[in-house]
Amino acid sequence: MRSFGFTLVLSSFFGISSAHAGTVGVLADTVFNGMGSPEVLAAEALGHTVEILTAAQWAAKSTADFAAYDAIILGDPNCVVDTSVVAAAEANASVWAAAVAGNIIVIGSDPTYHQQGGTAGAQTLIEDGVAFALSGEKTGAYITLSCYYHASPSGTLVGFLSGFGSFVVAGAGVTTALDDVHIVASHPALGALTDATLSNWHDSVHSNFEAWPQVWPSGFEVLAIARHSSGPYTSGDGTQGYPYILARGVVPLLCGNGDLDPGEECDDGNNTPGDGCNESCNLEGCVDADGDGVCGEVDNCPDVGNSDQADNDEDGIGDACDPDDDNDGVLDPSDNCQFIVNPDQKDFDNDGAGDVCDDDADNDGVVNPADQCPATPAGVVVDQVGCSIDQLCPCKSNWKNHGGYVSCVAHATDDFVEAGLITEQEKGAIMSKAGKSSCGKK
Repeated sequence: MRSFGFTLVLSSFFGISSAHAGTVGVLADTVFNGMGSPEVLAAEALGHTVEILTAAQWAAKSTADFAAYDAIILGDPNCVVDTSVVAAAEANASVWAAAVAGNIIVIGSDPTYHQQGGTAGAQTLIEDGVAFALSGEKTGAYITLSCYYHASPSGTLVGFLSGFGSFVVAGAGVTTALDDVHIVASHPALGALTDATLSNWHDSVHSNFEAWPQVWPSGFEVLAIARHSSGPYTSGDGTQGYPYILARGVVPLLCGNGDLDPGEECDDGNNTPGDGCNESCNLEGCVDADGDGVCGEVDNCPDVGNSDQADNDEDGIGDACDPDDDNDGVLDPSDNCQFIVNPDQKDFDNDGAGDVCDDDADNDGVVNPADQCPATPAGVVVDQVGCSIDQLCPCKSNWKNHGGYVSCVAHATDDFVEAGLITEQEKGAIMSKAGKSSCGKK
C-alpha cells in the first residue's frame, strides 16, 4: 500500500489543517471492509474522522446534517453489480446532493476491487480522489459507480446521482473492455494521477458517460477518457474516447487559451472573475429556468425541461421544443415519421407510420430488409420472403406463352401448399382462374 507519510504536506497545501480536519460521512454498503476500506484509510490519513453510516442512518439525515461533513464517500464495495447497494443514496438523492457544494469526483469504475488485486494505480486514484473531494472549504464528494452498470445498455440513467442532475451511462458490456486511459483535466490534489496509473487495469472502465453535453450536469468536466475510435467525446487535445471519470472543480485541458475547445461552455482566457466565464470554462451565473440541469445560455430548450438535450435535426432547437424534429416541413403532430425526413408522408399500408420509418411498410408480416416484394396489397397471402403468388407470377410479364404463365402459377401454388399457406382447395381455385385467364396469350 502506498505510504501516507505526506499527509501533513497535502493537508497544508490544499488548505486542510489536520488539527482542524472534520468528519467524513461514508455510506456503509458502498465500501469494502468497513473502517479498513481504502477510502476510509485515505480520509483518515488526511487527518479526518470517518463516520460509517448504515442505510437507516443515512436515510434519517437532513441536508444540513450532510453539509456538516467535510466530504461524503460513496465508494466501491469491491465491484458489485447490484444497484441495491446504493438504494439508500438514491432514495434521498436530492437531500444529500444539495449539501455537496464543493469538489466532486465521479468514477465509472471499481478502484477498490483493483486495489485489492494489487494495482498500484487504483490505490493512487482512491487517495487522490479522496484528497480532491476534501481539498475545498465546502462539502465535497468521492463517488464511484463500481460495477453497478457494467451490463447496462446505452441510455441508462444513474439514479443515485439524480440530485445533481442527469448522468447517463453505457456499460462495458456495450462498449467492450477499455484499458487505455487519458487524463484531460487537472487539479493540484490529483497531481499523482497519470495516464499510466489509470491504464491497463484489465477492465479499467465499467461505466462510460455518453456524448456531451447531454449526459451530465453543467459544471462537471471530463477528467479522464478511455481512448477509442468509436467514443462519443473528443477532448481539447483531439483525443477521442469514452468519458469515464467526471469531476466538478477541475480545469479542463487547454481551458483558458481563449479558444472554445470541445467540452467547454466558454473560454475568454479566464482573465476577469465574474465576466461570465469561470476558471473551468463554464458559464457563470447559470440560469436554469426549466430546472433540467442545463444552463439557459446553452440549453437548446431553455423553457422546456430536456436534460438529454436531444436535437434530431441538429438545428440548435431541442426535440422537446422543436415543432418539426426532422425539419422536413411537416410539423410533428401531423408527421407520420417524426424523426426521419419524409415530406411526401407516404404510408403504403395506411397504418399511421410512414414508409421510411415503418419496419414492415406493406404490413405483410415480413420486415422490410427481408421483403423481396415490398408493395404487397393488403390481406394477400405471402411466402417467407414477402411475395404473393400474383407477384411471383405477374400476368403482365414476358411469358413465352399462356402455358408458361400457368406453369409458374402451378409451381408457386405447390410451394404455398407445402408451406401451409394455402389449402389444396384454394390451390385448385387459383389454378382454375389462371387457366381461364389470358395471361401469356399472344
